[in-house]
Amino acid sequence: MSNANTTTTTGIKTPYCFRCQQHPDLDDPPLKRCGSCHSRRYCSRECQRNDWPRHRDECCLLAQGKPVPNRQRTTMRLNWHPWGGPGPDTICYLKTSRPHLKDVSLSGPYYPFDRVFGQMFHHMAANHSPDGHNTLTEMLMAGTANSLQRLNAPLEDGNVMHFELIREENPEVARRLPGEVWCVFVATPHPDMYSRTERRPEGFIEASDMEVRGTFTTGEAANVAAIEILEKLKAEAGPQAGIARQDADGLVKGGVYTRQGGTLSIKLVEARHETGSVTNVRAG
Repeated sequence: MSNANTTTTTGIKTPYCFRCQQHPDLDDPPLKRCGSCHSRRYCSRECQRNDWPRHRDECCLLAQGKPVPNRQRTTMRLNWHPWGGPGPDTICYLKTSRPHLKDVSLSGPYYPFDRVFGQMFHHMAANHSPDGHNTLTEMLMAGTANSLQRLNAPLEDGNVMHFELIREENPEVARRLPGEVWCVFVATPHPDMYSRTERRPEGFIEASDMEVRGTFTTGEAANVAAIEILEKLKAEAGPQAGIARQDADGLVKGGVYTRQGGTLSIKLVEARHETGSVTNVRAG
């Protein structure tokens, strides 16, 4: 089964299951319609039964041909591994994005792999996403959560929180965790962040994206990697780009800055020390 978020045609095998968001492959059984409204399709009786508390109120309206309020759905992408999921050397980071707040954070590294799910449940509770909580719970019970790559969790206020599980094969770090390691992150601030005047919490940077560029067993190795990344980003940005560094606590912290016309483009690079107590890392 693969993921789809589209209601494309009414063809037999293309629509998604309205509960789990997956659509059948060509050799899978076709989706079955709700027997009352004939508008919602499900891959199994279990999915239909689990969706009924949400579908109950809209079923009558759909059967009468009336419009129903649009509801956000939890969507996910699975990454199927023929060897059965993460191996003994797989560490994991969790990227959490709340686009409506221009907030991107990274937490980790997690090892064993399944430790990441506790952090996801924490975010869902703090941001009020019961649908996301239920979907992840069902995946854990079904044994499919270790293949999770991305999950979009609808919030009660109508916004959506995005999760991405970033895997890294790193036997040296896996043997050390839980324990102190060093990570290198690259953040891309929002292009208009420096043009606005409203105050933000000190040290908070509105990021459009964050990346993990490596995990290391020493601060020296992380610093070497961070400097190499700064130089590579500068070369990619062109001859007008410059590097500014403001190292702290013996670790590299800097950015690549370039201006084209009136637009300032920035990439921030930081080596961080993780002590084994997992915390969220934000740009800044």
